[in-house]
Amino acid sequence: MSDIKRKILRELSENSRISITHLAAKLHCSRNTISSNIKRLEEEYGMQYILDFNKQRLGLTQLHVWLVKFDRMPPHDVIKRSFAAAKGVQIVAQTNGDFDLFAFIIADTPENYVKNGMAAIAGLLDYKPKISIALLMLKHTGFFPVDDYAIELFSNRFKLSKLDIRLLSTLNSNSRLGYGDLAKRLGTSPETIRYRMKRIARLGVIDQFTIVLKRPPLEHTSIFSVDYELAPGVLARARSAQGYYLSSDGKGLPIMNRFQFLGLMSGAFLLLGICYSESEERAIRDVVLAHKELYRPDNPEIRFAEVTRIIKGALPARSLDLKKHFHSLS
Repeated sequence: MSDIKRKILRELSENSRISITHLAAKLHCSRNTISSNIKRLEEEYGMQYILDFNKQRLGLTQLHVWLVKFDRMPPHDVIKRSFAAAKGVQIVAQTNGDFDLFAFIIADTPENYVKNGMAAIAGLLDYKPKISIALLMLKHTGFFPVDDYAIELFSNRFKLSKLDIRLLSTLNSNSRLGYGDLAKRLGTSPETIRYRMKRIARLGVIDQFTIVLKRPPLEHTSIFSVDYELAPGVLARARSAQGYYLSSDGKGLPIMNRFQFLGLMSGAFLLLGICYSESEERAIRDVVLAHKELYRPDNPEIRFAEVTRIIKGALPARSLDLKKHFHSLS
């Protein structure tokens, strides 16, 4: 993996709107080198330019994760049909391991969460799903991409115009578009787009203009949950675990971070993570064995599964400076 690709990916992860000219100057190479490598990243890894929304500012107070185990596994088309039109269901991934399905569901109220969740699972009741549910409380690192339903939920709260809504929707499908291209697509002037984007920026609803890789370069994607008995000294062990997560972002990894998402949860489990590894053996070492060692006095209960298919949405996959972006309690 060329060093220039890693550097370009990190810059685009931090700010997907950075220009070719600024990238070339920052990385000390030609514009052609930057352009050709961006094209390769798009072709090889399905790099897409999206928005990382500040979900609290949007009023999205219900951020639920489901880990689902079926009595018997539904066919893929049944799962896809059940979740396809379900509002609020942002990500659905089929998995193989301690659970069969991962889902991320957003809502602005508990009532809407229940309504959306029940609508999503209704088509799968014949397969006797057992659902472990947890609410995201604190994001350590990473994000979950969201679709236009999130924009729909907060548009009334901020009295957004129809142009603002269309602008955010367009940016969430391609956050790299320039003012001129955005103006052409939305039938207005570049000056109007510039003004509307400044106004939206003041609202604080966008954390980052960023990217996701639809086809990450590592072989094994694992999702895991951890629950603990919480013995004395757990905060010190949590600090050690933080050091472990940050040190995992080493030079040996191709392009991206190993731990793409880590969050403290409330509900059926206390920690959720997404990890990319070269193999199942490496994933087990990095997740299961590492957590058992880090939290040995707390008797961690770990559920672990490999992602076999993305049914809806996209899992986070990008390259960030974890030391800069890690949200800690200490």
